[in-house]
Amino acid sequence: MACPRTPARPTRSRGASSRPASRQSATIVRGHHRTFGTSRPARVNSARAVNAARVLFRYYERQLPATILLVHGAIADGSSWSRVIPLLQAAGHEAIAVQQPLSSIPDDVAKVRGALDELAGPVVIVGHSFGGVVITQAAHGAANVSGMVYVAAFAPDDGESAQSLGEPFGQLESASHFKIDKQGRFTLPQDLFPTYFCPDVEPEQARVMAAAQGPSDAARFGFVSGPPAWREHPTHFVVCENDQIIPPALQRFCAERMGAKSTIAEGACHAVMVSQPEVVAQAILEAAR
Repeated sequence: MACPRTPARPTRSRGASSRPASRQSATIVRGHHRTFGTSRPARVNSARAVNAARVLFRYYERQLPATILLVHGAIADGSSWSRVIPLLQAAGHEAIAVQQPLSSIPDDVAKVRGALDELAGPVVIVGHSFGGVVITQAAHGAANVSGMVYVAAFAPDDGESAQSLGEPFGQLESASHFKIDKQGRFTLPQDLFPTYFCPDVEPEQARVMAAAQGPSDAARFGFVSGPPAWREHPTHFVVCENDQIIPPALQRFCAERMGAKSTIAEGACHAVMVSQPEVVAQAILEAAR
């Protein structure tokens, strides 16, 4: 009688069990139901999977120092953040102040979105005054943004403009003093700039800011917002209690509507990042945590 042949040992795929298939227990591996020799897609709740991925992404984001992208408003420039930037740097964050052209909201948005797209993330984007309109557009759909901070700013919803947003709150006295030049750009007269824009700033510094103000297109008041980024990202809002440019009541309305964590800058006027840089920096650092 011939000797029985030794059965060939089955070839094991990498990671497979040596137990017989009949006794193999099922294993769930990242979206696949796996048994010996078979693999089929599992029924996965896609919404849960996306939410879980977002939570995980946020967790790992927060392990890294955030880059802070600072967006100035109308009749201003990037130097308006000069007292806030050292405080952010001292806390270990990179800070970048964008210089917008102020020729139109779409031009400003393109400039800011271009800067945002260069950053890996996490990014906390900060907008002052009309910079709030800009970041509301620029951060829409931006996956690298981990938080937004509005500082004495407009925060329009879809279909709103700064003008329509502000109408229920009335006009402040400062609105009657803006001057529009032949190119359709507005400024505040230098002698009135300290009175309305920054009365709580040292007089010498206020005069420098008046001389350096960037003429801005008057059409920006009527710019109609698209889908707002503040509906997509965690938000903070610095409300200036004595603002003479944007009504404090309007700021509180925007903060409450977006569900922002609010900071009240007591006694602060519009240029709070110059008069109370510590308050603004603290709000930004909280957003970066």
